[in-house]
Amino acid sequence: MSRVGAVFGVLLIACSVLLLPYCQRSEKESHLQEKTQALAPTASVSTSRNQPARLDARLMAAVNNKGLLRRELLRDKQGRIKLLLELQLGATFPRIPGLQRYSRNGSIYTARATIAGLRDLLQSQVVVRAEAAKRLFLRRYVAGGQVISTTSTLTQQVSQQIYKLTVVEAGQVQIEVASARNDGRIQLSLCKDKDCNTVIDRDAPTIGKPLPQGVTDPHPTPKSHAKLTYTFAAPGEVYLRIHPVETGVFGRYALLIYSQTIQLVASNLTGGDLAKNPSRSMGIGASSVREKEKLTGKGVLIGIVDSGIDWCHQDFIRNKQSRVLRLWDQTLVPTGNDNSPSAQLAGRDDYGVEYTRVEINAAMTKCDITSIRSLDTDSHGTHVAGVAAGGGKLSGIAPGADLVIVKNAEDSAGVIDAINYLVRLAKQLKRPLVISMSLGDNNGPADGSSLDERLITGIVQPGVNIVISAGNEARKAIYAKGNVDIGK
Repeated sequence: MSRVGAVFGVLLIACSVLLLPYCQRSEKESHLQEKTQALAPTASVSTSRNQPARLDARLMAAVNNKGLLRRELLRDKQGRIKLLLELQLGATFPRIPGLQRYSRNGSIYTARATIAGLRDLLQSQVVVRAEAAKRLFLRRYVAGGQVISTTSTLTQQVSQQIYKLTVVEAGQVQIEVASARNDGRIQLSLCKDKDCNTVIDRDAPTIGKPLPQGVTDPHPTPKSHAKLTYTFAAPGEVYLRIHPVETGVFGRYALLIYSQTIQLVASNLTGGDLAKNPSRSMGIGASSVREKEKLTGKGVLIGIVDSGIDWCHQDFIRNKQSRVLRLWDQTLVPTGNDNSPSAQLAGRDDYGVEYTRVEINAAMTKCDITSIRSLDTDSHGTHVAGVAAGGGKLSGIAPGADLVIVKNAEDSAGVIDAINYLVRLAKQLKRPLVISMSLGDNNGPADGSSLDERLITGIVQPGVNIVISAGNEARKAIYAKGNVDIGK
């Protein structure tokens, strides 16, 4: 569970190691700032006091009751729209029927609103901007696996490369070959022998053009590059032949070998022109860093905003005590003896269910899920927590750290609420904090100008750091470009 992810792990260990020295600083330096403004300094957009509030396109679609963007709005269990607001500096939250405040950081608030509340909000003189909450997705793909990669060039003199992939355990690998833009198309063949006399499988990219006569494409997708999956039933080897689609048309290529189940290192790949263009494997060697620097994360809080955690797992227990200091499940409704976080931490006192370390300890003996109702039914949050701080045989980055878990409904408003909660709790406990968010989206400008991006950027300070997943969709076609004629 605690195997280090190729991308997420690199970011997290850098963050953890950089933050650990704060544990040794003076009390004055290591404590979080006392004033609310210092939690997340946010620059306010300059606007006239007479200017009505600006609502983004999705909220305007809801106000006008038309447009496909209405379908993108996220609502709570009462049917209210989740949103973020930026107010004029120094302004108080507007009293509008159907508009309910949740958490605040600086001049940025999270809120819930009815359609009627949005219409009144549109006329507010203190709201600078309102943005609909964005749906977020748990980042998977590369982060959970191991990768080997190399690049090279096919030429008239070297018209093909044959590599040998050897593994020492059973499992599945994905092998991808992509040609450089404007270069010739490159195809991939998997073979049983080094001369490729016996072909196991092959794939050729079309990239919008028909293939030459005699070249087949058993796998129509993806069209942009060659991609094959191969399963090793036992330790063994397979040969990879990389060669051009069109005779006499060559170019550069990148080879990527990826596995969720097999531990891959650079030495698993041999042959080709690796003497000239060595392969690279992704990994961070956390154990060697800990041994050399004598850093375990002791004294640091790691906040995980994700799908929850398996709070009864032995990797999160130390000396029969849970390492999870708090577990806030935003998706639960309190029942029986359940308690919500305080309004001081969560912005409201009726928001989800919060479990303390004492409550988790009491339920651990029998893993009593009737007492601690929060479950990680996805397992992603447990995996991420293991990478960050697992204490088992496959140790995480910072096995000495303590954990605070927020189970989020995967929307940006809830994430901002989680960040505010974690920062304020760390302040109460007088502990340095690393927040891990292995989730995201591809909506918006992605230039740091949206309200959630600005708050996340502004909240980082001495003693508070935020780690966000990146690069997980490097192999997926998530961008497109084109031209739109004026007036059309």
